[in-house]
Parts: sequence; C-alpha cells; structure tokens
Amino acid sequence: MLITYGDVNGFANAIIDLLKQESKLNTFSNNALEWSKNFDWEIASAETIKIMQRVIAEEK
Repeated sequence: MLITYGDVNGFANAIIDLLKQESKLNTFSNNALEWSKNFDWEIASAETIKIMQRVIAEEK
C-alpha cells in the first residue's frame, strides 16, 4: 500500500480500507510484526560494530 506524502485523504481512505478488510489488516499486522524484529538492539548493535570495523579497516 503506497500513499503519497501529504495525501491526508489517501491516508484516511487506506485506513478505512484496512478496517473494512480484516484479512488485509491481519496480513499488514503480521508483516509489520515480522519487520519490527529487524530492529532488535542485539541486531542493531552487531550491525553498527560491523560498520565501524569496516570503516576502521578502510582507514588503515
């Protein structure tokens, strides 16, 4: 679902559409939950360390 930035009516219509279609809402909810798992502190810190190590190695 794509909504143009600043399109308040489009955003409202998208929400109404989700509320009317429970299966679509459930799909979006499940996908959002899975996506949110990418933002775990352990994963984020490990990725940050990898980037820092790569930058330090490139500077040598």
